[in-house]
Amino acid sequence: MSSQSAVSCQSSSSAPLASAGGDGFARLSLAFTPAGYLPAGIHSAAPADAERLLAFNPARRRQWQGLQRFIRWAESHNTFSCIYLDGGYVSRKPAPDDIDCILQSRAPYGPAALESMMPFFSYGLDRILKEYAVHLHFWAEGFPGGVQDFRMFFQYIRPRDAAENCLDARARKGLIRMELAPDVGVVSPAMHSSTAAAASEEMEALALRESMDPPPAADCKEPPFLHDESARRTVSYSALMAQPAGGPLTSSVAESSELSAEPVSPAGNGKASRRKASPPPSASGRRKRNA
Repeated sequence: MSSQSAVSCQSSSSAPLASAGGDGFARLSLAFTPAGYLPAGIHSAAPADAERLLAFNPARRRQWQGLQRFIRWAESHNTFSCIYLDGGYVSRKPAPDDIDCILQSRAPYGPAALESMMPFFSYGLDRILKEYAVHLHFWAEGFPGGVQDFRMFFQYIRPRDAAENCLDARARKGLIRMELAPDVGVVSPAMHSSTAAAASEEMEALALRESMDPPPAADCKEPPFLHDESARRTVSYSALMAQPAGGPLTSSVAESSELSAEPVSPAGNGKASRRKASPPPSASGRRKRNA
């Protein structure tokens, strides 16, 4: 093992200090611990501070630019209060595959919260992953207890990673929470001028990949979006929103979670919403037309 990759298992006192903010979340002098993670918990941060910590090489800077375009699209709906950043991107990993994000709705658990999520399901979570490198999840205050809270799930460290970094198996890592700006209105081309070149390169690469994808089967009976596995998650949120806490569905989800060693995200089968999504802005700032 090289000196650069060697990990010392001695305890360290170099972790940054945090203080509680008015919103109940930690105010952190953003810095990674020797193990390469943020200290356990949810840490509020300004975008500029998060960028300084996370966009530390060219690949990560491109992902950060994609995240900023996605955030502007999410803000234009004015239905989400904050976004949580987590996964491998919130670590010292040099080339994470994507950015795990959790959008939290302004509305608590109920029909309004589901309504705020529908444009993203309609557009396609896999499509969002391809175009923005954002692996998207949702949260609303008051979700039934059996529903997985991704804010807690993404603090989990895999046993293999914990062992490699000499951490206790029960160790947890931190997430970053950023506020979303309200009332920004429709996204305009000017909002994307600073990232137009990078976004153009990303979109050209996406077009090349899509041109190589095989066409759908001619005898396909289902709407195309139902072949997007992530789009089927719409059913989970739709069904849960229609159920009172403790109802048959939420009880079954809770029961399945108890039988699993790790948290289980809701899953199910049914009809996904047909509501049209307002498409996100393209690299040039103009909205795309749905296929």
